[in-house]
Amino acid sequence: MTRRRFMLCNSRRLTFSLAALMLTGLCLTALPGCGGFRLSSRPDNLVSPYEAGRPVVWAVAPFRNESGHSSVDVLALADALANEVQQIEGVTALPLNRTIQVMEAMELPSIGTPSEAVSVAKALGADAILVGSVSAWDPYSPPSIGMTIGLFARSETMRTVEGPTFDPIELQAASTDQLIRGDWPASQPVSAVAQHLDASHYETMRAIRGYAASRTDPTSGLGWKRYTMSMRSFTQFACFHALEELVRNEHGRMELIRSMQQAAAQ
Repeated sequence: MTRRRFMLCNSRRLTFSLAALMLTGLCLTALPGCGGFRLSSRPDNLVSPYEAGRPVVWAVAPFRNESGHSSVDVLALADALANEVQQIEGVTALPLNRTIQVMEAMELPSIGTPSEAVSVAKALGADAILVGSVSAWDPYSPPSIGMTIGLFARSETMRTVEGPTFDPIELQAASTDQLIRGDWPASQPVSAVAQHLDASHYETMRAIRGYAASRTDPTSGLGWKRYTMSMRSFTQFACFHALEELVRNEHGRMELIRSMQQAAAQ
């Protein structure tokens, strides 16, 4: 009788152990918080719109502080933008230090004109340079930031006809020669983005959630809210948000140019 009880007890223990082991295995493979977190979605990778046999090289200039707040770290902001540019598939970002060194050699404390922007890009050997300014800055929770970013191109890889706010009627009336040569007004960036992001606004919070879905641990305490609790994290999101719109504009611009060139060749 005692032996039978012992066998039944061991059998139950074995069954429980196997069940616990299976549950642990399911936890490790199916639940994000059990065996190291899983991202809830794939990162929103940005893709270069340019047709080139090599990655397009962009430089980033230090931001101009036009917000009225002396606490703005324009170098940290430019560095954050350069880091986000580096994530664009098909685009390489030059280190911010190289841009600063070239600007110092050219005796440029900042870039104030389109011609200066193109000159710095040429000196760096970059296809284009991003020049930005900070128009609003509030680092206290919930943070907010306003910024304007212009993309100034000097490479044949990034042909263009008009600036970022071209008129479709004027574009249709443009000569074919101008389109094929890739001329553009020297006083305009090829693309530009202006944004004001406030972490307390619904649309901004929704964008932050989408951005954080593939970049944060969904089981962590803060989750997507970490990008609203720190100005550094909020700035990282703001740089991506600006580049997302700028790259989308560039896709549309390049597609329009290719369509016009194909029509001109027929």
